[in-house]
Amino acid sequence: TGHASYGQRPYFLTEDEYGNRVESSATDIYDALGFNLPSLIFLSGCRTGYSSESVEPSMAEELLKMGANAVIGWGESVRDKDATAAASVMYGELAQGSTLTQALSLTYKALLQENVPDWHKLRLYVSNTLIKGLVTPFRTRGRKQLPKPTTTIEFRDDEKRLRVAKREEFVGRRRQLQNCLRTLKTDFDKVGVLIYGMGGWGKSSIASRLWDRLADYEKILWWRQIDETKLINKLKTKLIKPEQVDFIPYLENQNIPLKTRLVYLLNQLGELGEKPFIFILDDFEWNLEPRAGHYILKPEVAPILEALVTAIQETGYAHRIIITCRYEFKSDLLEGLFKQGLEPLRKSELTKKLNRLEQFKSDKIPEEVKTKALNLADGNPRLLEFLNDEVLGKDDVENRLAELEQSPEQWKDRIIWDELYQLIDEPLQKALSQCLIYEIPVPMSALETLADSKQIKRGRELGLIEVSSDVQPENQVFFVPQILPHIIPEIQLPESPKVYSLHRKAYDKLHELWVNQNNRSGEKWQEIFRLLFANKENTERFRQGFSEMLAVQYNPEADIPLVWQYNPEADRAFEYQLRRFKDELPQENLCQQLKIYLEQEDWREADKETTFLFYIVMVQQGYEDWRVLCRVFPRQILNEIDQLWVSSSQGHFGFSVQQRILHSIIQIDGLFTNYNTWKKFGEQIEWYIDGNWREYNSLLFTTTAKQGNLPALYSTKQGQYGFVSSLGNYYEDVDVMRVGVPFLT
Repeated sequence: TGHASYGQRPYFLTEDEYGNRVESSATDIYDALGFNLPSLIFLSGCRTGYSSESVEPSMAEELLKMGANAVIGWGESVRDKDATAAASVMYGELAQGSTLTQALSLTYKALLQENVPDWHKLRLYVSNTLIKGLVTPFRTRGRKQLPKPTTTIEFRDDEKRLRVAKREEFVGRRRQLQNCLRTLKTDFDKVGVLIYGMGGWGKSSIASRLWDRLADYEKILWWRQIDETKLINKLKTKLIKPEQVDFIPYLENQNIPLKTRLVYLLNQLGELGEKPFIFILDDFEWNLEPRAGHYILKPEVAPILEALVTAIQETGYAHRIIITCRYEFKSDLLEGLFKQGLEPLRKSELTKKLNRLEQFKSDKIPEEVKTKALNLADGNPRLLEFLNDEVLGKDDVENRLAELEQSPEQWKDRIIWDELYQLIDEPLQKALSQCLIYEIPVPMSALETLADSKQIKRGRELGLIEVSSDVQPENQVFFVPQILPHIIPEIQLPESPKVYSLHRKAYDKLHELWVNQNNRSGEKWQEIFRLLFANKENTERFRQGFSEMLAVQYNPEADIPLVWQYNPEADRAFEYQLRRFKDELPQENLCQQLKIYLEQEDWREADKETTFLFYIVMVQQGYEDWRVLCRVFPRQILNEIDQLWVSSSQGHFGFSVQQRILHSIIQIDGLFTNYNTWKKFGEQIEWYIDGNWREYNSLLFTTTAKQGNLPALYSTKQGQYGFVSSLGNYYEDVDVMRVGVPFLT
């Protein structure tokens, strides 16, 4: 499953181990499978079953020619949601023992029931013999189903103290792994990587996965405290070949500086062509001490790390270092390391983790209890496991969760150390508290808008601010974990009304950064509108948000075709946040501002205000669908809006005017059953001219326009903003076309 396309040839969009884009062809897929072609290959990607008009075969056909028995692909583009639904049904039926034709038939049926328009584009290709079922149904096998897998662990150190998740249980962190691998294998300006972040975020497990990926290296692992004797002893255990044993006396000679001994050893091994070393220093925070508001290397550790780093740099061989640490400590030696910050599990990574935790999957635990546990853990894998194993599966779970919320002493040591508290002084507390205003990761400039940049930097170094996995500094985003107020009582959002100024500043900065036509992130738009609506000192915040949303729906100066200017992410985010703030929406005098615009004959602003009122009523009345709203719009409010339009325009504009025109067309044409009726209506009111639906901004917004020309903006909601005709263009059934004129009766 993934994204596929069709250029000069069909291909899947994949990545190499460093995260670089790779266009994988049918040949690449075949080579990856080797001689183990499965009975069925499901290419769940766009146009994998598409053939060009020339002789170029589809990817599915190519795989058949290479020896595949049966291949399923999509003949055209398909939405992710629909492709996922199809795969879910298909795999589910095959797993239950259905034949391939039965599974495909039931998949078609499920897609039709969900009104998926492209259901028929799912295509099956067969070479010679059509396979039947892939598995024997459980009901006829006479065996019990295998037990569900449990979370397992493994140890990397000889003393079995360093616990990490096994490969099959490790989820997420793909970008972080790719960044680290790219550095370790290709960036020879760096001697290694520093993986840092709060306790429980999986630093050791990431290092363990890197251990697996770096098969060409000789591994040397320290856990926690290091010293020179341990370093020498671990190196000696690796020098077992006769020609290597001769290096040991020199290595043990303490009269020679450690760096000199290491340079000699690494040079000698390099000349022999031996595997390079990779030094893994895990839980390195044990080698640090607090000083002047930061963490620094302990005096006895600093010369050891310096000797190791400089020896690798001077020899020029491929030896590498991996350090995992809770803190980004102060040291010039870090200039030679790539710094990979971590963040909690979010979105799909969190979903994958929860799917491996029995209690979070259980239907026996109420959703509100799971939500409370998720909020407490804030995406921390270690806390999620703790809550799953020690809380959710026990008796009296709600009281237990409440106790943990009120008494973090029972679990906070899993993510921070007590000694860290002495470094979190009042200036840092204030900075972190102010930055809690953001609920999603934001650029550094957004944090620095609210708090002192020096304190923000300290928060990063102490592992109290999350860092995204992007390697490009200009693309990195940062976030103050919402778990901090639970474990550090002094870090709290300011109370009202002080918090409103933070909402305003944060909104202003994100408006500068993100409010533009190119922003297609629903998450970013939701944060923008949330911050705007939360500032109760701004009495016009909802109307302002509506204007901001409209501003990115139509850009008459854009180079790309107007049909692509619709920004549904901004629209949906505005509506979502409006529903969240339902109780704060105006309840009385809804039409007051509309009356002012109409009295001033500001027809454009009056049209926008009318559509804004539609949103307000939709949210207040609890309607989920715009089309339903137009059919059942509250009569009293709709009549009030219509009367204002009719009286201010001397009967030229208004819903009742549009309704009369539409009814006159229906009386001539008969039943309102086809798209031509809608086009005739558009022609009558100048929404449809010379065979084309007009762009919204091309309307005249004066009484010289045809009767019934306004209101118009409400009719663009379900399609692309900027086209009056979007409802008529996008839908062709009777009920939906009638949305074009709300019913007044």
